[in-house]
Amino acid sequence: MAWAAAALMVLGQVSAGAEPARFQYTEVHMGVQTRLVLRAPTAAKAERAAQAAFRRIEQLESAMSDYRASSELMRLCAGAGQGPVAVSRDLFRVLARCRQLSERSDGAFDATVGPVVGLWRKARKDGRLPPVADLEAARRLVGWREVELDAVRRTVSLKRPGMKLDLGGIAKGYACDAALAELRRLGLPRAMVEMGGDIAVGAPPPGRRGWRVAIPNASGPDAEQELANCAVSTSGDVEQFVEFAGVRYSHIVDPHTGLGLTTRIAVTVIAPSGELSDGLSTAISVLGPDAGRRLAQRYSGVRCYIRTQAPGASPVGETQLVAPASRGQQAQAAAPASRGQQAQAAAPASRGQQAQAVAPASRGQQAQAVAQASRGQQAQTVAQASCGQQAQAVAPASRGQQAQAVAPASRGQQAQTVAPASRGQQAQTVAPASRGQQASP
Repeated sequence: MAWAAAALMVLGQVSAGAEPARFQYTEVHMGVQTRLVLRAPTAAKAERAAQAAFRRIEQLESAMSDYRASSELMRLCAGAGQGPVAVSRDLFRVLARCRQLSERSDGAFDATVGPVVGLWRKARKDGRLPPVADLEAARRLVGWREVELDAVRRTVSLKRPGMKLDLGGIAKGYACDAALAELRRLGLPRAMVEMGGDIAVGAPPPGRRGWRVAIPNASGPDAEQELANCAVSTSGDVEQFVEFAGVRYSHIVDPHTGLGLTTRIAVTVIAPSGELSDGLSTAISVLGPDAGRRLAQRYSGVRCYIRTQAPGASPVGETQLVAPASRGQQAQAAAPASRGQQAQAAAPASRGQQAQAVAPASRGQQAQAVAQASRGQQAQTVAQASCGQQAQAVAPASRGQQAQAVAPASRGQQAQTVAPASRGQQAQTVAPASRGQQASP
């Protein structure tokens, strides 16, 4: 699906007393519904800031999309094998983070996986596994060590002709960071940015310790947390996968094998920044629980929650706290959520039970599985949300006085303000943004 930008709705809410009002804006960027929730003194200031934040995301989309032939990323790929290419600060920074993740994960995260990802996109569309010969040819173009970065000249060299970069495992997290920074620059630090499975939160709403967020793949008190000045990313195969001959392949590709993951794993990472949480959640999905945990331990202020599932078995929840963050970054556990709010949490393992990782098939076994699939086999693509798939921003009642839902405004309209409910009234959900996600406080 091509990355697009189209305004969908604008919502606003008045807070009691002198507190700044709450505003919500939603547009589509990078192929997902992108939501901004912020606190501002006036609707005019909120709208100007939201427009600036969306422009910043669009700028990054134009730079990093691998769907747009005119993007900066695709221009870089077009020059593969032809020497250094000067790039923007944003693209260089993201590629530098990609290289660090590749080095520390031994290639489990690899932005050069573009040729292989292209084959799997076609496979999902055509309903057929990629031919083995095509996969082998694409794999020969994958190799993070073949990307040369020059920080002094700010240039990038792709050493092999035909190399193609794919930033799908990190770009949205980086865009969340950038939008939040833009809102902060404009004097609105109390904000949240949500793009699909990635959320970045700034300073907490007035009177709260943080933004209340439901954490997928966590259980117990960790299933819902109040977070401030950090980011949450979730990766896994619950929402995007394809099946051939009874084998389920994730949209996440293992760079070493060229195949979509067949291990059932879902990962949620809380980290100081979106670019880090997004990249780590992808890398840990490929590495699996044990190696993934070791990777997370190399970064300060990171929490990771991993859920694995053997074929035919129920999910096994595993929670791992790594390198506690500084006070400004640390996730603060909220009171346990109600049953409806905890639906997305994986069932905790019984006492003494260990999370069971599914042992991946050897490379030879996986390649053989591809070769044995008949041409007539149809792919069964699933694109449905699961309560346990993405971090959700939860809307608790604020002193019993939540604003009522507002009808979406047409493009260009000012955010509407709503009189708070009378004391004791039940909180009403404010127009869920994407696939069951609810508005934050």
